[in-house]
Amino acid sequence: MYERHSEEYTDANSVWQSVQRDFDDVPGVEKAGHGEWVYAGDETAREELNS
Repeated sequence: MYERHSEEYTDANSVWQSVQRDFDDVPGVEKAGHGEWVYAGDETAREELNS
């Protein structure tokens, strides 16, 4: 991904930091590892939306 957008980011890590910020706001999506996110399920998403 960094190779395609290297003009917009200082390094590959900054790309992942940017993506992570976006996923932090999505209910039910959790970080699973470096550069990996998973959908925790509808119940988790609903709990986050209702809190």
